[in-house]
Amino acid sequence: MTLNFKRAFNILLGVIFLAALLSGGTTLYYFLIVLLTVRIGAVLMVRHHQKNIYVLYYASENTVHTGDALEVEYKVSNTSFLPITHSLIEFKMDNKMNASTQLKEMAYFGSQQRINFSKEIICRYRGYYSIGQVTVDVFDPLLLEKRTVFFDKEIDITVYPRLVKLAPIKFHPKDLYGTLKSNQKTLEDRTNIVNIRRYEQGDQLKNIHWKLSAKRDELLTKEFEQTVSSKLLIFVDGSKGHFETGYTLDKEEYLVSFVASLVKMAMDESMQIKLIMNDSEGTVIEASSASDFGGCMEALTKFESSSEMPFDHFIRNHLQSENRDESYVLITPALTQALLDRVDYTNSGVSVFTFSDSKLKPQRITSQFIDQILGVSSEQA
Repeated sequence: MTLNFKRAFNILLGVIFLAALLSGGTTLYYFLIVLLTVRIGAVLMVRHHQKNIYVLYYASENTVHTGDALEVEYKVSNTSFLPITHSLIEFKMDNKMNASTQLKEMAYFGSQQRINFSKEIICRYRGYYSIGQVTVDVFDPLLLEKRTVFFDKEIDITVYPRLVKLAPIKFHPKDLYGTLKSNQKTLEDRTNIVNIRRYEQGDQLKNIHWKLSAKRDELLTKEFEQTVSSKLLIFVDGSKGHFETGYTLDKEEYLVSFVASLVKMAMDESMQIKLIMNDSEGTVIEASSASDFGGCMEALTKFESSSEMPFDHFIRNHLQSENRDESYVLITPALTQALLDRVDYTNSGVSVFTFSDSKLKPQRITSQFIDQILGVSSEQA
């Protein structure tokens, strides 16, 4: 509407100019001067407004999990004494971020007025985002001129997979789950001191009990309970072919949330983890302590079902190089006959997790359902 009105105004201005030029009447010249004054005034006014619009914004959090609500506050100010009769404010968001309110606002600014806007963003999908891009279109009162002010002070937001507390999960009976006491010197549980003795040459300096040594005036060292941790190999199916058979980004979020929660539960039980992803990069993460969990979360945040390789081929390639005595967990959106044949061929204990709407039902292998474990219906997933 603004563009059409501007064209009509310019056409009228041209017609009056020609009529005044041809007729020589002073009335038309007066009218022409008035219209030119309005036109030039509109240009000068929006240029003035353009220099006096400022935007400040901030987010309530920089790190959230999928499904969380993120509040973004905007403060738009007119620092001029002249009011802005028409303005259109648009808040730019990534397409994968879902905003529950309108991202465009019409506003009138009085003299030196500031208006606050609050936007709630529902973070439905994992990833790394930048928010805070704002464009403000300012107009003159007659909507003849428009100037756009662009603010690009981005705020980085990280959306991690949602972690849920899982009930104890039954793995294959051959799997070792948790930690076992061992007489061999393997891993030390540094939270459990079992003895304090005199320091001997060769003992690690970090194990010296400095406070007690100072009291007794002799070096004393701490002994910790020795443990051996079972190793769990978790294979995650990232084949993009599943999208052709009803797989969705929402289901992918549930799958990744389950993987992250499973890894967290296993690491809380002091298990050694090897996370092997069938994504486009073939990501492999090994973790043996709580400090390694951050790396697992970063990898899962970037995970995308983008691999050209079918999961059964991926499993075959990795099982040939892995120790058959390890415990295997396969996490896939849907079971395929080729995958079931491959798992049977390995003749090893595996635990399979998939969605309950998978059409194939394995006979020899017990499958557990991700959506049921997470407490959601198959329609939601």
